[in-house]
Amino acid sequence: MRQAHGENLSLAAVDQYMREVRQIPSLTAEEEAGLLSSISRAIDAKQAQDRLVEGYQSTIVSLAKRFVRDCTHLELLDFVQEGNSALLRAIKQYDENRMASSFKTFAFAWMRGAMLTAYWRYERAIPLPINKVREIQRMQTIHMRLLAQLGQEPTPTEVAQEMQLKEQEVQALLALRDQQVVSLHTQVGKESVTSFEDVLEDTTAATFADDGFFSAEDVLRLLTEPERAVFRLRLGLLDGHAHTQREVADILGIALSTVQMLDRRARMRLREALVA
Repeated sequence: MRQAHGENLSLAAVDQYMREVRQIPSLTAEEEAGLLSSISRAIDAKQAQDRLVEGYQSTIVSLAKRFVRDCTHLELLDFVQEGNSALLRAIKQYDENRMASSFKTFAFAWMRGAMLTAYWRYERAIPLPINKVREIQRMQTIHMRLLAQLGQEPTPTEVAQEMQLKEQEVQALLALRDQQVVSLHTQVGKESVTSFEDVLEDTTAATFADDGFFSAEDVLRLLTEPERAVFRLRLGLLDGHAHTQREVADILGIALSTVQMLDRRARMRLREALVA
């Protein structure tokens, strides 16, 4: 975790690790298959596992970089550690004779899921309700099992059937799990006629991106964490439903007056930034 007095030491550790990663020989498909075979047959399994983990370090770093750029608590090496732990679990569970997916696809799902869990745990100013975290984790487990069985990404319908949920409920969980890309002209909520641009109440905001599209997270990064938590719910970016201020207060477990203040401050901050 980040500590101001250890910043220089942390940067040195990252630099050293990155230098080591750049020197690791890439895994070929043939070598990876041989390593997995050695592990499954328990022939020099420890050495094979070490080489497999070593060969995946560049993939883990690339994935970790996607998460760490928006973090205030976790560092790159925190996500790398999560990725390595997940990779070891994937190696232990993978069985090429029973699974249709490639090991690379299977392992990537495990690593991404572990990094997402770390992000939820440490980077949300207002954590998700524990029941939502558990549902997302259950969805991730089922998603990875179906991925291994089918050899391709399962559809929300297939995941919903396994979870015994409605497809809309799975879609909401997916929205919570993933960052979204939205248009300034995209409706806020599934049944709303209000757009993101309307919410900001300033048509000149369209100049934020030449093509009218941007990462919602890029814009929301302009806000503080509490403002961001409120505004995501107000816009419906988490579950596809634009919530009222009262609903946001109930979901987050904070006072309505606090939600009103954060909502108002977030709109002012975004309007000022987008037209600057």
